[in-house]
Amino acid sequence: FTIGRDEADWVALNNAAWSRYESKDPKALEYAERAAQAAPQSAAVLDTLGVILLSLDSRAYTWDRLIARFDYDISFIDSAFTSVAARYNIDHDRIALAGFSDGATYALALGRANGSIFRRVAAHAPGVLFPVRNHGRASFYIAHGHQDPILPFEITQDIIAPSLRVMRFPVRLVEFDGGHVMRRINISESMRWFIE
Repeated sequence: FTIGRDEADWVALNNAAWSRYESKDPKALEYAERAAQAAPQSAAVLDTLGVILLSLDSRAYTWDRLIARFDYDISFIDSAFTSVAARYNIDHDRIALAGFSDGATYALALGRANGSIFRRVAAHAPGVLFPVRNHGRASFYIAHGHQDPILPFEITQDIIAPSLRVMRFPVRLVEFDGGHVMRRINISESMRWFIE
């Protein structure tokens, strides 16, 4: 079947995207994105454009870099990602990283150290900006509640976001009324931001 230039036929674009994905054709993403532009609310299109979520926890009570240095958690993340990449056709230009609390702090460090791998990093309520050797150019989405009693918002507002900007990283800082939480609206917004 043939796909023309008519964006209105989102069903055909969506079907072509899925078919090409199955055959590991890199044009699959192009067709899925065109279908999403034509029908952004279609559940079928959003399913085709799907996201693989690899959800991991630290190997100890918190992430290794928060204790000392990158070590066993990096090995675990690398092994898990290698396993997923062996089973799925991954667009390596769209790999993102996210975390909450200590995981957000870890994501900020890992994303800066591996900016050529993780193009986008979402940090929900981070607490520290560890020094790392920056490699590549990730973009950062940071969401933090004004009333956070665990990791104060002022650290993000006055230290983390400005420091990233000084290092010339693009930063989108999202402030909200609330505590030490990941709000559903911020999760959704950061997921849309990942696939922009």
